[in-house]
Amino acid sequence: MDLLFILGLALVNGMTRFLRLVIQPQRWYGSLGFILGIALVLSGYCIIGMAVEIAGFTFLFWDFIPTAVGYLQRTPLLGYLMELSGINQVLERITPARRRKLSEG
Repeated sequence: MDLLFILGLALVNGMTRFLRLVIQPQRWYGSLGFILGIALVLSGYCIIGMAVEIAGFTFLFWDFIPTAVGYLQRTPLLGYLMELSGINQVLERITPARRRKLSEG
């Protein structure tokens, strides 16, 4: 599934844009973690590999999270759920309101 995600991302965005995203110096840790996680899963260390993969994915796509949260807040059911007190506090820590507001416009 992870390999399909990578291939889908490359096909949707184009190979040049995908490579520019993955090999940016500030995203090396994320790229390395994601690839290392895939290798660990394929070699039989599933739990550790999935944890490394999730960390790598988070580091790789951290800048996209405010945009995704802003988009999800505009959907009918998820928007309501994301406004609940506990969930809203977590989202405020992860994505500052000013960045979410920029992605909403």
